[in-house]
Amino acid sequence: DVDPGQLGGAQRRHYEAVTTGRTVVDPGLGKVLAGLVEPVSFLDFEAVSPLFPLFTGHKPYQTTVTQYSLHVSDPSSPGSLSHRDFLLSPGSDPSAVWSHLLASLPPSGSIVVYSHYERTQLLAASRLYPRYAGRLVAAVGRLWDLEKAVKLVG
Repeated sequence: DVDPGQLGGAQRRHYEAVTTGRTVVDPGLGKVLAGLVEPVSFLDFEAVSPLFPLFTGHKPYQTTVTQYSLHVSDPSSPGSLSHRDFLLSPGSDPSAVWSHLLASLPPSGSIVVYSHYERTQLLAASRLYPRYAGRLVAAVGRLWDLEKAVKLVG
């Protein structure tokens, strides 16, 4: 048996949600989410780090982003999202991921990610592809890390 009196804040909320069957929302969540700027985009990368480089100029185990998924909110239609994605074709130019992403991102608004991974890849791409550097670094400045937000209210 669990003694709820010995549980901390997040543990207590989880316990309450499980034992009552109700959704429990941290009272600080609204304040954290208020930092988001519309339109809100949700970005996720997938990558490979092969021993044998797939592309000219790449090194063994170099991370290469091969796919992204981007959902973008529509401020004029609350709750609606459009989806944009890209999958790098074998043998194609790996910079195509970045040119496509930059064309797909709205010019303003928060870009929600979960953890530092997308930030790391955007910055690496800005060094690898100088022609996109300014826009990639600008996108980094718009990142909003959901992992940090969860830890703040957790």
